Amino acid sequence: MHITILTVGSRGDIQPYLALSRGLVAAGHHVRFATELGYQDWVEAIDLEYAFLPGDTKARHAQSDWLDFLHETRDRPIISIYRCNTQFVVPALRPLLDAAWEACQGTDAIISMPSVFGGQHIAEKLNVPFYSVWTSAFTPTSAFPHSWSRWSHQR
Repeated sequence: MHITILTVGSRGDIQPYLALSRGLVAAGHHVRFATELGYQDWVEAIDLEYAFLPGDTKARHAQSDWLDFLHETRDRPIISIYRCNTQFVVPALRPLLDAAWEACQGTDAIISMPSVFGGQHIAEKLNVPFYSVWTSAFTPTSAFPHSWSRWSHQR
């Protein structure tokens, strides 16, 4: 199969998908790895096909407005989600969707981190299977809170 993986984020977000890609290649599949330009060399160094997705997480995390948002999230999660969507997500959405659409052409299946919006809709339009994959616990349990909640930072 030809599988396209869509992922963005920090090294900690990207690396588990690279490990998954290596396993898929070892099982005989071809993997196109779509992510930010800053990871292209890393992707190609392990002999994966690279496809571009816009964004620069490293630069984003160095911006004061983004750091303010992250700090605010712990105390005001609902307002912060709205602010994040209007300030950071909406302006970047069209270029991300366009690039993801291009990256998925000719694929037999799509694996995507949920924060790369549109993967499921692209798969539906292309009539290929879609797998949404979180590489960290996203559902809170009695032992661990949601990883983005303010309580997870108070341990």
